[in-house]
Amino acid sequence: MNDHIIHTRESMVAERIFFVAGKEFADYLTSRKFLVILALLLMLTLLGMHRGVDRYNQDLES
Repeated sequence: MNDHIIHTRESMVAERIFFVAGKEFADYLTSRKFLVILALLLMLTLLGMHRGVDRYNQDLES
């Protein structure tokens, strides 16, 4: 019976830790700083893809 109580307490502690971690992660993902950096990286990625496709098409025409 003691093993069951210890296991239950450990699982409750783990649930609390994951709950707090989930909230912190959600706050991080919705922060303004993170969204600005994500937008900049997305723009750079799209620009690089566009330039790469243009260069590829020019190479095909040559």
